[in-house]
Amino acid sequence: MRTPFFVLVISAMLLQISCKEKAKRTQPSYQYDKMLFIRNGGGDKVFNVIPTTTADAFQVNVSRLDFQDTTITMTLSRDSTNAIVFDALTKSLCGLKRLTGDFQQSTLPTGSWAYIYIVKGNTKTEITNTQLRDTLMAFENIVAKNFK
Repeated sequence: MRTPFFVLVISAMLLQISCKEKAKRTQPSYQYDKMLFIRNGGGDKVFNVIPTTTADAFQVNVSRLDFQDTTITMTLSRDSTNAIVFDALTKSLCGLKRLTGDFQQSTLPTGSWAYIYIVKGNTKTEITNTQLRDTLMAFENIVAKNFK
């Protein structure tokens, strides 16, 4: 009587492992449309990071750079150097990360200010969760590195 039970338990475990492996390779189910990055002041830039049909890539559309309107499109792919940032954005877009927190922009009249939003349609939610914001700030350097 133990043998059929044991076979059933092992079969269920193998099925669960198989499903988890398949889930890793499929496109996530996104709750939000994109991430919007805006830097005002020094280093002025605006870009969107948008999911693609590939789970390990994002499309970036730069619309302003150094106080000039522009149109630059690039595709960024996940690799060992950006995996943490990609995972944070994927989880944010899927609604699995807390977006709000206690971060507040400086009120000084000079300097540089960076804003990160998660966007759904016409609704923007600013990311004020300090840890998430700090992680997603890396997109600014990743995008800048691809200009060169």
